[in-house]
Amino acid sequence: MIMWSKRIARKINFIRLLSKPGRSLSGSITVETALVLPLFLFAMLSVMYLTDAVRISSENTAALSEKAYTMAKYAYIGDAAAGSAGLSDTVDMITGKDDIIDLVKRYRFDVPFDLLDTYDPYIVDRVRVRAFTGYDNQSHSKDESEPPEEMVYVTEHGSVYHRSLGCSHLKLNIRPVDFGSVSSERANDGSKYYPCEYCMSHGTHPATVYVTDDGNRYHSSLSCPGLRRSIREVPLSQVSLPPCKECGCR
Repeated sequence: MIMWSKRIARKINFIRLLSKPGRSLSGSITVETALVLPLFLFAMLSVMYLTDAVRISSENTAALSEKAYTMAKYAYIGDAAAGSAGLSDTVDMITGKDDIIDLVKRYRFDVPFDLLDTYDPYIVDRVRVRAFTGYDNQSHSKDESEPPEEMVYVTEHGSVYHRSLGCSHLKLNIRPVDFGSVSSERANDGSKYYPCEYCMSHGTHPATVYVTDDGNRYHSSLSCPGLRRSIREVPLSQVSLPPCKECGCR
């Protein structure tokens, strides 16, 4: 209780001292505050307006993206598409041969305070999308004046390429042969016939086997995978095989 009374008495004496005429207290942080406070406020305002500039740019980019995708839904590029998307005069629309919609918006950001007496920053927001017009493989070739590359035909295990699907070497001429006489049979190129790795690997010896005029294997069944010919169409530039003597030579 005594301590509380002493504190109250000291506060009363301090108030009386301040209330005397001509009496003032010296300030020790007035100069520091006068220097630091403006700099602090300037830094805070700079960060605030920088954040606001980023916000405005993000909103403009989002609006441009929405308008660009709206334009891309139309199958043409022009004033009608721009008008339907609601583009203003501040937006430039650039289109190229690839049907690219390029929306650019340019504007200046108004800075309310400018201590260095500089101009307002110039901001450019840009969005690029492709119009939904499909893709034309012929029109996007490297050189439209060049003729299309020639396509040829090859088989999975073939040693030549063919220019025609009607080539006799692409058609399997299967004929039955007695197993006992297969060793004396010869293919068109003079090669002997050997057991097929697919159907003759189990040591079976049927009475009748099947051979082709262009192959060098004999088979125990017509359903053998070795009697199936897989034909692929490939560009001539990707083939390292010699041409077929029947259809490949010109």
